[in-house]
Amino acid sequence: MFGRGNAEAFDRQGWAYFARDVFDLFYPGYWDSWPSLNGAIGMTYETDGGGSRGLRWRREDGALVTLRDGIAKHFVASLATVETAVRHRERLLQYFYDFKRTAIEEGARGPMRRFVFLPGNDPGRAAELAATLLRAGIEVQVTQESFSSRAAHDYLSKTATPRSFPAGALIVDLAQPQLGFGLQQRFRQAPTGDSRAKRTAGQERPEGAL
Repeated sequence: MFGRGNAEAFDRQGWAYFARDVFDLFYPGYWDSWPSLNGAIGMTYETDGGGSRGLRWRREDGALVTLRDGIAKHFVASLATVETAVRHRERLLQYFYDFKRTAIEEGARGPMRRFVFLPGNDPGRAAELAATLLRAGIEVQVTQESFSSRAAHDYLSKTATPRSFPAGALIVDLAQPQLGFGLQQRFRQAPTGDSRAKRTAGQERPEGAL
């Protein structure tokens, strides 16, 4: 959709472009990866000119490329992207809605339903974790009293056992719109050496929200 929209805009200008390259999109901290993991469409626009190459430089094929050329192509590509989004706004909005709805459904029926983070001896760090998750739009609950689960296990353990949790524990339920498939997988699979991180498969719903 967007690739074709940009290609049409470049064709009108008579600009050459290459549309068959592949780039990695694995690190969630990239400015295009994070929107993609949240139901949007992340894209990165890069062009020649500027930076260490200066105002103009000569390519290996002898063509002269200038910063002015790069600015013009960025401008045209940006407008083409906006125009494409407007033309397909209903499709894009439906995609975003379906992404969030599916995130809730998958989180509710998965084998692991929520994470429990114990405050341990440093409640300040637990508060920092909660604040970071909240900034990312991830809902966090804090327990007002102790509770127990019939089937809980350490993050790196495969054996589920009954477990009691203290008041002040942080709960991250996976059945929420911000935790789409990509972020759910990272919660479930990212390695950690912190034995205080627990995951539960029970049906407890601690009271209170942070």
